[in-house]
Amino acid sequence: MPDVLQTVVPASMPRKETIVLNVTSPEFVTKVWRREVAELATCSVTPPVAALPDCLNEFLKAARGASRTPGQAEAVTVIDGQRSDSLETSQMFDPDLDADMDTYIQRIETKMAGRFWNTAYFGLPAVNAEFWDFAKAFADLVAQALGHRPGGRVDIDCFVGRYEWTHTGAHVDYADNFAFTVRPGKVMLTWPSSVSGVAGAKWPEYNTFRDQSTPLKNLPDRIAYFPYDTYHVAESPEEVSLNMNLAFWDDCRDTGKVVDRVRHALNSKGPKRAPIGINGATTLAVEDADNLNTLRRLVSQGDVERWMAESALRRETSSRLGVPRPVSGPVGLAAEVSLLPTAGLQWYVSESREWMMLGGNGHVAQMSFDRQLLDDLASLLDGGTVEVGGLASDATLGRVLQSLAKWGVVGPHAQAAGQ
Repeated sequence: MPDVLQTVVPASMPRKETIVLNVTSPEFVTKVWRREVAELATCSVTPPVAALPDCLNEFLKAARGASRTPGQAEAVTVIDGQRSDSLETSQMFDPDLDADMDTYIQRIETKMAGRFWNTAYFGLPAVNAEFWDFAKAFADLVAQALGHRPGGRVDIDCFVGRYEWTHTGAHVDYADNFAFTVRPGKVMLTWPSSVSGVAGAKWPEYNTFRDQSTPLKNLPDRIAYFPYDTYHVAESPEEVSLNMNLAFWDDCRDTGKVVDRVRHALNSKGPKRAPIGINGATTLAVEDADNLNTLRRLVSQGDVERWMAESALRRETSSRLGVPRPVSGPVGLAAEVSLLPTAGLQWYVSESREWMMLGGNGHVAQMSFDRQLLDDLASLLDGGTVEVGGLASDATLGRVLQSLAKWGVVGPHAQAAGQ
């Protein structure tokens, strides 16, 4: 099926000419991206719906304290427009009670007995490898169409429920959103940023602006798109809808994280008693001198360089998902391995050339600088293969390949696998 985009306009507004575009064409960038809401026809890169139960089970285990999920992964439940207790898990998918998503939805509908409810799962790629692979593949598709990557983080959120309206009211995500629909019923009311007064409006206040909205019907055969500065509110009052939003955030906060780490290392408290002081030459106060020495040490010993390198490798090898591809269980090496088609592999060599960092699919490892290893990795990037059986038991490349296989960067060479 071709990748096309189609704008959507409400019946109450004068209809514009329908725009149908190929997602990889220049027209996508110039006419739709970050300019107006649209509907994108489904393409070959689709969410792994069959993996949803396993994915959502990870959120339940974390909520029960049975596992630890990354900070970006969070589940939020809203009942009758009010956010429920964060420890409440009865509205979450439970494999002991739910055979599949349909069973899950029917269980909650029966339990709620007509009340409105919805559960949002944030950060799916942080807990499930299949969703990580999907998010990376779609992010790469969008980047190829645009000719660049948006500067911020990429994430997938899942929304399930039957609810009157988004409890936060009309709001802006500051992320470009592509919404994939599994179960229809949800309509997204959207307004451009130029509409004054809609920000923060809840029902029934936002009804005043309904005629100015462009509704997006979330349907299984379309991908609903809205730009980063679009005000929006969702309604799904008649049916339990199930949607997944792939969001491209507007900016990157990694620089701020480095500043925070530097700030944490410094003594921010001044003296309780300050000197009287005299005119003329002076010296740094003890606290300032200590902080200056700390800054020199952070730079000279490579701390800041390491923080920046790790952040960049995690971000770029994950196509800006910013989280490592989830690992489950041991992964063995095939007799002959090569780089997997969707893998991200980069390395950074320190300015001192004493150490290097290797990044693969969002994972990062530091090691001593090794020229031969870099040559071997470059060969993999050029389409080369490695015969694992021919490596010495203590070879650095063999140990690195074990990690790369676990990270989902290398796998059985396609030709060898087909023999």
